[in-house]
Order: sequence, then structure tokens, then C-alpha cells
Amino acid sequence: MGNVETVGRAPAEIVERGAERSASGNVLAGLLDRLFVERRDVKAWQSPDGSYHPDYGELTVADLCAHLSGCRTLGHYLLSREDKCRLLAFDIDLATTGTWDGEPIAPRGEFADLNSPYREGLTGQVLIVAEILARMTYRKLGVPVAIAFSGSKGCHVYGFTGSEPAGVVRDAALDVVEACGSFRAVRGANFFAHENEEMSFEVEVFPKQGSLDGKKLGNLLRFPLGQNLKTGNGGFFVRVGGGRRSEFCRMDPIAALGGTLPWSDQ
Repeated sequence: MGNVETVGRAPAEIVERGAERSASGNVLAGLLDRLFVERRDVKAWQSPDGSYHPDYGELTVADLCAHLSGCRTLGHYLLSREDKCRLLAFDIDLATTGTWDGEPIAPRGEFADLNSPYREGLTGQVLIVAEILARMTYRKLGVPVAIAFSGSKGCHVYGFTGSEPAGVVRDAALDVVEACGSFRAVRGANFFAHENEEMSFEVEVFPKQGSLDGKKLGNLLRFPLGQNLKTGNGGFFVRVGGGRRSEFCRMDPIAALGGTLPWSDQ
């Protein structure tokens, strides 16, 4: 073992790194709890096929720690029984079909292929629209924002409003989309596409409803970070701006959830 000092049977430096990860995980769990969780009497666990199954036990910080460690993957229901929520979100997903320079492609499949000649350009499309939505959310609403790679086919943009009536938060999210001036409604009232048909993605708006209105659970989002069990990929927070257009640049998650803007280099 060389000259590495040991504590019991474990090298001291390994114990120290483990303690640092544990402390960081506790901080992140606390931030997720404060910024995301409005409804606590139910949660949802992801299955390997990507589906979610409700669990009518209290959503706890221990559950969030399990999610962050990759042991299990956790989702939360946005609306409380009192029809309140803590955030708005834009789920940006690459489409299954699209065009590139007038030629048909399968954007989602090309993005999943690390060797695809289209991957950098598609990544750029996702980052551009994520930055537009994040900046407009910050400009119009003055709330903290963050951007995260979903571990699948796009990004989530979050605006942390604090506990507010879900109808008010939903209206604010729709106002942000309208203020961007470049989206058109598709597939009902929650999905939007770019006016440029070669921008091969859809944006889904959360909360999807202003009230449970007799529904038992309402809409659900997977927490950021952790692992997407359907793809096997981990999620992470992302920096944008400054020429970041061909790849997802990781951002420290504590900074991202602690109020540092995703287009800041500080």
C-alpha cells in the first residue's frame, strides 16, 4: 500500500473522498428538496423500461440521496393537493423525425449515435433553445434558473418560483414561451415546436395543468442528476453561452442549484 496512511483497513485519502462525496450528496439532496418538492405524500420510482410507478410513502431526503447515488431513480409529482407547485420547467426533446439541409433524418437516433455526423449540430440546437428559454425565464420572471441534460434525448430548463399556485406558474411558463417569439403550438396546449422546421425538437411545458381538478396525481417529472434507467445515462447540469454549441459542458450541480446562472463563467 506504499506510504498511504490507513484508517482501519481503508486508505485515509479514500475515506476522505468518500466523506466529501457524502457531504456533497447531502447538500444536493437538500437543494433538490427545497427547490423541487411541493407534494410529499407520494413519489414515483422509475423502472428500466422508463415507466414510473407511484409509491404512496413520504418523499424524504433519504429518497433523494438514493436517487443521487444512482441506486434508484426518483420522480416527483409537481402539484400538491392544494394545487401549488415550486417550479416551472421546459422539457426539450429531439424529435423522432426531421430534416437536415432539406434531407430527412431521425434526430433522436442520430443524437444517440456518438459517431453520427449530425450529433454536434443537434446538440447545438438543443443548447440554443435551452439558453433562449432560460434567459427569457430569468428576464421575465426574475427567478433562479438551471439547465440539465436529461440523460436521454434533450435538456430540461427549470425556473424556481417557490411555492405558488400552479395556475399562476403555468401561465408564467406559457408567457415565457410566447415572449420568445419563435415557437408554435403543436399537439394540444403543452407542446411547442420551433417555427424553423429544421429545428428538430419539441418543448413540453410544466406544470401541464393548473389544478389537479379531481385527478389523483397529476403530472410528474424525474429529478435531475441521478441515472435515467431507460438509457443508462446519467444526468448533469449544463453551462450555455460563450460559444458552447457542440457539446454539453458540465456545470457544478451545487452552483447550478445554488443560484449561479448557467451562462455565467464564474
